[in-house]
Amino acid sequence: MSLTVVVVAAGPPPGPLAGWPPLRFVVAAARALKPASLLLAGEEGEELRRAAGEDAQVVPLPGEAAAVQALLRVQAEAGGQAETLLLLPGDMPLLSSETLRRLVERHKGE
Repeated sequence: MSLTVVVVAAGPPPGPLAGWPPLRFVVAAARALKPASLLLAGEEGEELRRAAGEDAQVVPLPGEAAAVQALLRVQAEAGGQAETLLLLPGDMPLLSSETLRRLVERHKGE
Protein backbone atom coordinates (compact mmCIF):
# COMPACT_ATOMS: atom_id res chain seq x y z
CA MET A 1 0.00 0.00 0.00
CA SER A 2 1.53 3.32 -1.01
CA LEU A 3 1.43 5.97 1.69
CA THR A 4 1.50 9.72 1.25
CA VAL A 5 1.91 11.81 4.38
CA VAL A 6 0.85 15.44 4.38
CA VAL A 7 1.88 17.71 7.24
CA VAL A 8 -0.20 20.88 7.36
CA ALA A 9 1.60 23.85 8.86
CA ALA A 10 -1.15 26.45 8.64
CA GLY A 11 -1.50 29.33 11.03
CA PRO A 12 1.03 30.92 13.32
CA PRO A 13 3.69 28.48 14.52
CA PRO A 14 3.68 27.60 18.21
CA GLY A 15 6.74 28.26 20.33
CA PRO A 16 9.70 25.88 20.40
CA LEU A 17 9.72 22.58 22.24
CA ALA A 18 13.09 21.51 23.64
CA GLY A 19 14.63 24.22 21.49
CA TRP A 20 13.12 22.94 18.21
CA PRO A 21 10.11 24.08 16.20
CA PRO A 22 7.21 21.61 16.74
CA LEU A 23 6.92 21.10 12.99
CA ARG A 24 10.28 19.30 12.95
CA PHE A 25 9.05 16.69 15.45
CA VAL A 26 5.97 15.99 13.33
CA VAL A 27 8.04 15.71 10.16
CA ALA A 28 10.48 13.32 11.88
CA ALA A 29 7.58 11.09 13.01
CA ALA A 30 6.18 11.15 9.47
CA ARG A 31 9.56 10.25 7.94
CA ALA A 32 9.82 7.24 10.24
CA LEU A 33 6.84 5.75 8.38
CA LYS A 34 8.93 5.75 5.18
CA PRO A 35 6.10 7.14 3.05
CA ALA A 36 6.22 7.05 -0.74
CA SER A 37 5.64 10.82 -0.62
CA LEU A 38 6.02 13.41 2.12
CA LEU A 39 4.43 16.81 1.57
CA LEU A 40 4.49 19.88 3.79
CA ALA A 41 1.64 22.28 3.17
CA GLY A 42 1.81 25.77 4.58
CA GLU A 43 2.79 29.35 4.07
CA GLU A 44 6.13 29.12 2.34
CA GLY A 45 9.00 30.26 4.49
CA GLU A 46 12.42 29.35 5.81
CA GLU A 47 11.21 27.06 8.60
CA LEU A 48 8.93 25.12 6.24
CA ARG A 49 11.82 24.61 3.80
CA ARG A 50 14.20 23.53 6.60
CA ALA A 51 11.67 21.06 7.97
CA ALA A 52 11.01 19.67 4.49
CA GLY A 53 14.64 18.91 3.80
CA GLU A 54 15.63 17.16 0.60
CA ASP A 55 13.05 14.40 0.58
CA ALA A 56 9.81 16.33 1.05
CA GLN A 57 7.81 18.49 -1.28
CA VAL A 58 6.54 21.89 -0.13
CA VAL A 59 2.99 22.76 -1.18
CA PRO A 60 2.52 26.50 -0.67
CA LEU A 61 -0.71 27.64 0.96
CA PRO A 62 -1.48 31.34 1.05
CA GLY A 63 -2.02 32.76 4.52
CA GLU A 64 -3.78 30.70 7.16
CA ALA A 65 -5.49 28.18 4.91
CA ALA A 66 -7.74 25.58 6.49
CA ALA A 67 -6.82 21.89 6.56
CA VAL A 68 -9.55 21.04 4.04
CA GLN A 69 -8.14 23.58 1.61
CA ALA A 70 -4.69 22.07 2.18
CA LEU A 71 -5.98 18.57 1.52
CA LEU A 72 -7.60 19.59 -1.76
CA ARG A 73 -4.41 21.30 -2.89
CA VAL A 74 -2.25 18.36 -1.87
CA GLN A 75 -4.49 15.83 -3.62
CA ALA A 76 -3.91 17.78 -6.81
CA GLU A 77 -0.13 17.81 -6.17
CA ALA A 78 0.00 14.09 -5.34
CA GLY A 79 -1.94 13.30 -8.48
CA GLY A 80 -4.26 10.89 -6.68
CA GLN A 81 -1.56 8.20 -6.78
CA ALA A 82 -1.50 7.32 -3.08
CA GLU A 83 -3.60 4.46 -1.81
CA THR A 84 -3.45 5.95 1.67
CA LEU A 85 -3.25 9.63 2.52
CA LEU A 86 -2.33 10.53 6.11
CA LEU A 87 -3.01 14.16 7.02
CA LEU A 88 -1.14 15.44 10.09
CA PRO A 89 -1.25 18.79 11.88
CA GLY A 90 2.13 20.47 12.04
CA ASP A 91 1.57 21.74 15.57
CA MET A 92 1.28 18.41 17.41
CA PRO A 93 4.89 17.49 18.19
CA LEU A 94 3.97 14.77 20.68
CA LEU A 95 2.56 12.48 17.99
CA SER A 96 4.98 9.58 17.99
CA SER A 97 6.02 7.57 14.98
CA GLU A 98 4.79 4.45 16.79
CA THR A 99 1.30 5.91 17.20
CA LEU A 100 1.26 6.87 13.52
CA ARG A 101 2.52 3.42 12.51
CA ARG A 102 -0.28 1.75 14.49
CA LEU A 103 -2.84 4.07 12.90
CA VAL A 104 -1.67 3.18 9.40
CA GLU A 105 -1.53 -0.55 10.22
CA ARG A 106 -5.06 -0.45 11.59
CA HIS A 107 -6.22 1.31 8.44
CA LYS A 108 -4.57 -1.35 6.27
CA GLY A 109 -6.43 -4.05 8.20
CA GLU A 110 -9.86 -2.55 7.53
